Amino acid sequence: MAIGRQLFLWASENEWLESQLTRRAFARRAVERFMPGETAEDALEAAETLGRGGMSTILTQLGENVEEPGAADDVMEHYLGVLGQIEGGDLDTDISIKPTQFGLDLGFDDALERIRRVVQRAGTMRRLVAIDMESSE
Repeated sequence: MAIGRQLFLWASENEWLESQLTRRAFARRAVERFMPGETAEDALEAAETLGRGGMSTILTQLGENVEEPGAADDVMEHYLGVLGQIEGGDLDTDISIKPTQFGLDLGFDDALERIRRVVQRAGTMRRLVAIDMESSE
């Protein structure tokens, strides 16, 4: 693995670095265009604003590799809730998911069932579900 990629992955998982950067105005300004906030509500508000300007949006929850089934269930419920908010707000917004957030590392069948529930819900709304590429070596 390239040294730059290793450094980037290390930084993305470093809690101390996260706590330092999230308090710095320059860092918040640098990512604000791509990450309008830290909550689903912040993202949905930005999607609504962009939608008024004729832009469609795609939302994702940051993170990968959950360590227990309950966390994977929480991710599934998060996306189902976001889809409900998208539908309620009549937004031109799709979602992007990461299979490891749905517990892929814990078991294929359970992860697939969680993903299936989200995809089925999105399908009833005629919304797209993108599958994000995750770490590859």
